Amino acid sequence: VRVKPMANETDRKDNTPQVPAKVTVLDNQAKVLLVAGSATWEYRAITVMLSREKTIDLSCWLQSLDPGREQQGNTRILSLPATQEELFAYDVVLLFDPDPREFDPAWMELLKKFVSERAGGVLYMPGPVFGPNFITSIHAKAMQELIPVRIDEMAATAAAVDTQSYDRPWPLQVVAANVDQPIMRFYPDSQKTLEQWKELPGIFWSFPATAAKPAARTLIEHSDPTLRMANIERPLVVTGKYGAGRTVYMGFEGTWLWRQTGREGEFFKRYWIQTVRYLVEGRSLGGKRRGTIEADKPKYQI
Repeated sequence: VRVKPMANETDRKDNTPQVPAKVTVLDNQAKVLLVAGSATWEYRAITVMLSREKTIDLSCWLQSLDPGREQQGNTRILSLPATQEELFAYDVVLLFDPDPREFDPAWMELLKKFVSERAGGVLYMPGPVFGPNFITSIHAKAMQELIPVRIDEMAATAAAVDTQSYDRPWPLQVVAANVDQPIMRFYPDSQKTLEQWKELPGIFWSFPATAAKPAARTLIEHSDPTLRMANIERPLVVTGKYGAGRTVYMGFEGTWLWRQTGREGEFFKRYWIQTVRYLVEGRSLGGKRRGTIEADKPKYQI
């Protein structure tokens, strides 16, 4: 690889590498662990889709499954990975409204270590069944450290009673400045991507996150003005970092409805595959001399 020198360039020695770059093509699949509290429509649709994706090796742990029945996924497991050796074999952990009764503080600490030290990726999607209990249980501190949003425990407790059942869906409010984020991108053209997001079905229920944490990146917000807190829209999809790894918070369910948009559910598939790849990339970049700078707003006053 050679780069053509530019006018007034101070150092031309780095325009050609001292040794040829070595390119290695890997056929490794991303190992994904999906833990779900119950077999929701979301769980069923995503499990089927990810199981068919050739770049992903999916293992599922459905907590509500009857004893003796086989778990789903490409690689079937017989129990929830509970040791460091078992959990660290995965690249990504997806938590879909998990039942807190199966986790103890030791497992939550192991999950934090999986992200912070092993550069693993974690997505947390709270739901109306277990979300309020999970956040307000003994696991609250560990999970609230991991996820890139702030949760008001009193609001979370209230959510257990008020499930916000609307008689119409609320449109997704995409943050235009972040539409180029890898998870969000449907087309090379940002405006076309933004228009496509407006075509996707809205949501009925959402978890009461109050705000994104500093340095986190809010991708989607709630469009209901009554859910604002301190003039901040309720965050629905937020990305962040925890130590060496990446995290994603999804404060709503219902992406399975996106399958009705596009050809053969293309936008539903693309969103979830891109989300997994984004989480995996944190581990694949481990130790590389590369960094990113993310701003929390598009413009600043000097």
